[in-house]
Amino acid sequence: MNEFPLTLLFTLAALVLVLVLAWFSIKLLARIGSGKMNSQHIRVTHTLPTGAREKLMLVECGGQEYFLGVTSNGISLIDKKPVETSTVSSQPVVPGS
Repeated sequence: MNEFPLTLLFTLAALVLVLVLAWFSIKLLARIGSGKMNSQHIRVTHTLPTGAREKLMLVECGGQEYFLGVTSNGISLIDKKPVETSTVSSQPVVPGS
């Protein structure tokens, strides 16, 4: 009967240890995973919802533009073409100047 408080204390300490380890693991995985999610090789340029679970997407990857149809059942390639490099200046045009 005298062992109950000691057993309860060890059980609570083990629970706290498991929760702390889980928290640190989640933080570490989030930090590692965030680097992979910010890819410089794949870029979604436009998205157009066409229904509740359907959308059209324009994606750039490896010098190509992919026009994709995305549904809850899968992804379909509609068209693919080389990325066009724009020769238009990024500076705004001011009328009268």
